[in-house]
Amino acid sequence: MKGFRNTAIYLFILLSVSCCTGLKTVNGYIGFFCKTPEVATKLYADRIKFYELQKNETVVSIGADNCTNEAVYGSSTDSVHFILENISAKYLNQKQLDFTVGYYEKLFQKKNAGTYTIQIGNESSTLLPSSSADKVLIENSFHEFSEPQNMLKEVYRILKNGGSLYLCEALVTEKRTIHKGCGMPLYTKEKLIEAVKKENFHFVSISETQKAPLLKFSKE
Repeated sequence: MKGFRNTAIYLFILLSVSCCTGLKTVNGYIGFFCKTPEVATKLYADRIKFYELQKNETVVSIGADNCTNEAVYGSSTDSVHFILENISAKYLNQKQLDFTVGYYEKLFQKKNAGTYTIQIGNESSTLLPSSSADKVLIENSFHEFSEPQNMLKEVYRILKNGGSLYLCEALVTEKRTIHKGCGMPLYTKEKLIEAVKKENFHFVSISETQKAPLLKFSKE
């Protein structure tokens, strides 16, 4: 769920962000396509460890975009069901999903054990049932939400009691106050935690081992 103002801004973001080998087009599909399994494993190791994805969990990824991250997570975990949510089907669609999952199956030389459902929501709602998710992931998206507090309320609604919200989000530093890719303002760590706690989440932990820190919150 990314609060992009229009398609032009969305395309600008897609073409500007870089990660591992960089956002690129392969066979007409845009995504983060790592060239080797070693690069992919190194890039995603911290997140996979932090998220603690368990067998048979339902994990909603809000702002899933090109589904690269979720394809890697499915290849690295056992029987997790991913619900990929965004506000547009232009880049999050079945063809994009099938290609990306297939790309990483070939890269890792193993079948992806995850299952996937695409969900198109809107600026303030995922349109998913209440208490349907074990975990919610918001990766590199929160600073782009047009209605951040409403979306946090929505996350709280769709999480099961005891469920967890994970944020992967670039934060303000001495040298950085706006996002390099989209040019939108970033949160400080304190403001981000405050915003999430305002919607009745409990702050659990933070890992700052990568450029975009990982934060965990729980619904209690």
